[in-house]
Amino acid sequence: VLPVLILVLAVTLTSLLAVVYLHHKSGMPSSSVYQTAETEAMKQYDDFTALVNNAVKPDDWDEGAFNTMKQAALDAYDQSFLTTIEAAKNGDAAARDQLNATSEITVPEQPEKIRLFEQFFTDSSAWPGAIVNLAASDPSMVDFILAYPSANKDGNRDAQIATDALQDLKTANPDWGYMQYGNGLFVQTGGAPTAISEVFSWLLQDPTFNPVTVADFARQYEYDLTPARDGDSIFAGAALNWGIPMNPLPAYQTQIGDALAAGDIVILQQGDNENPHFLVATGVDENGMWIIQDPTSSAPASAVDPASIIDSITAAFAFWL
Repeated sequence: VLPVLILVLAVTLTSLLAVVYLHHKSGMPSSSVYQTAETEAMKQYDDFTALVNNAVKPDDWDEGAFNTMKQAALDAYDQSFLTTIEAAKNGDAAARDQLNATSEITVPEQPEKIRLFEQFFTDSSAWPGAIVNLAASDPSMVDFILAYPSANKDGNRDAQIATDALQDLKTANPDWGYMQYGNGLFVQTGGAPTAISEVFSWLLQDPTFNPVTVADFARQYEYDLTPARDGDSIFAGAALNWGIPMNPLPAYQTQIGDALAAGDIVILQQGDNENPHFLVATGVDENGMWIIQDPTSSAPASAVDPASIIDSITAAFAFWL
């Protein structure tokens, strides 16, 4: 009986060792700790996707913006841990070795961005529609939107502007984009002071000449409410205040092109005085295209055929030193 018992135990032990070996060779976790970690990671992922997919859109949020934020949240989730486990199960030796490199397997923390998305879809009241709806036309605004609750709403008056080259400043910069300006948030309404800051900081070689500085000046003289008005404009007022030469140009392609060719920087106004949009023309390229920067767009400077925009230009202001 004893020899038979020993033989049975030997066969059983050999079988168990074979199973462990085969599991190891195939990349299957050899310890329940792996399965526990995988289960926890999958639950966290399922909970997050359920939160995002089941979120209810507030009435003042644009449908397109809401969907953009949802997709951005799903794309931001780090699934690399789950991917590694799945690869190990499918026989990937590198993934198996990565998992077996430690005796303790813990689910990695998600990026801080995921915590912000969880807050975003849990406490929608912390985000006004005016901020969220920026994502409708520009998906690159997602990070700017997420940062809103903890952002500086007063503007950073100590913000520095690089003066080694003419900068392409944007109204969505966190140093000033969240402050109230005119009848809205600076990110939407701050095109004029951003353009002025861009031009004047370069001409004066003054790194402290930021958009918050111009916004303070604009509020003092109510240019924040009407940046361009008959016989006056924030550009004329700012030029006088800071001693920058300025020439108001007729909205003609020849005059604007000549000013750019002479080295002037020209701020262009599109639209009427009630709904103006401002661009900064910084020069002319070898093909006669105007180099245009748009303070309210995340897009970089681009070469634009002047014939394609001249009909939309209603005013122009040339600056130089």
